[in-house]
Amino acid sequence: MTTQTDITKDAALKQYTADPLNYGTPLPLQQASYITPNTQFFVRNHAPIPHIDPATFRLRVDGMVEAPLSLSLDDLRSHFELHTITATLACAGYRRNELETIAPIPNEVIWHADPISTAEWRGVSLAEVLR
Repeated sequence: MTTQTDITKDAALKQYTADPLNYGTPLPLQQASYITPNTQFFVRNHAPIPHIDPATFRLRVDGMVEAPLSLSLDDLRSHFELHTITATLACAGYRRNELETIAPIPNEVIWHADPISTAEWRGVSLAEVLR
């Protein structure tokens, strides 16, 4: 079973909270490479990290749809084209520490400029799955 502590991260990352798990990527690591290595990518969670068994996982599309779907990871890999994009993700709380100098922000992670990372993301298009 995956737990929050099973995630391997660079020791240089700043851990804000342990449960839920939240890490920031310090500026020197952000500047070292255009693409952020997985071990240095920031982590933002609002709840515990779920355990997903790849062998039994199903993506369900149901509710107000014409034809409900239930797809395995193998279905997704074999029936849909794989796409790769490069994108930067930033937490909406980016630089919240500066906002806190104006007024307290209770019950929030007080991020500095470190919840931002760039990666090459690979997967199937949600639009294609829904079509």
